[in-house]
Amino acid sequence: MLKRVIISLFIFLFLKNEGVSQQNIFVLKSEANPFYNSILSAFGKWCDCKLDIYDMEGKIEKGKELIKKERDKIDIGVAVGTLAMKAFNEELPEKNILCLLCMDPEYLNIPPHKVSGVSVFLDEEEVSEALVQMLSETKKVGVLISEKMKNLQKEISEAFLKRNLKMNLLISTNPMDSLLKIKDGEFDILYLLPDPQILNPSTYQAIVKILPTKNFIMIAPSPIYLKLGGHIAFNPDLERAGKEGAKIFKEISSGGGRFIRCPIKEVILNEKAMENKKYKSPKGLELKTTGGTP
Repeated sequence: MLKRVIISLFIFLFLKNEGVSQQNIFVLKSEANPFYNSILSAFGKWCDCKLDIYDMEGKIEKGKELIKKERDKIDIGVAVGTLAMKAFNEELPEKNILCLLCMDPEYLNIPPHKVSGVSVFLDEEEVSEALVQMLSETKKVGVLISEKMKNLQKEISEAFLKRNLKMNLLISTNPMDSLLKIKDGEFDILYLLPDPQILNPSTYQAIVKILPTKNFIMIAPSPIYLKLGGHIAFNPDLERAGKEGAKIFKEISSGGGRFIRCPIKEVILNEKAMENKKYKSPKGLELKTTGGTP
């Protein structure tokens, strides 16, 4: 009798898992991007489901048209990138959204309870710990951040202060305002976030020109920016992020869901910019170097 029960339970679990693995998930990708492709690959593996991926090619109207065609099949929308999140919210406002590498929902005035997933912003606990290990003589960190990002302001402040780093939040409204705040600020490290509202390549290049006069270490919003100048950047751990995204996706279907920061994997150093700076290798993170403007 017990043997039959065990066999029946095994068959039930097997068929249940088979059902999950055959589940088709509608995924809207903001554009072709290697970061998006990597996190989707990990998400699909850990989600154990088939992903129907649609590329909106950076066009909000195309994204909304793609959603319209498949709307009857969409239970929970998976958005990769902020523009995809915007398309989902405008076209299917009644649905919950799972986001991968998106800005915070408050950035688009979306109710936080509607959005779960993995943020485009890096895990501030991991970033602050890496900075403390690498740059032990640092006394003050300036963080350029949008005025809209109230939750992120609080999270970053708590993470950095916990490690006894003095904070100077440079709360900005636009790229020009960002530049003025940096010119007037006093800090040993300037940490730039990937926020297009307050930072663009032109503003970044203008900040690079300020570096020799201010003598601070600049943390770029991504390794790509190091080619334009700056000292350090972090690469996200997209395998871990995709795994966490898959876990959160399963939580949503049972009434749960979270919105977390993206974990980090690597520290990228601009060799030219860092040649006269003192630093140590952080524990638990890969350290790589790249060339670039000093």
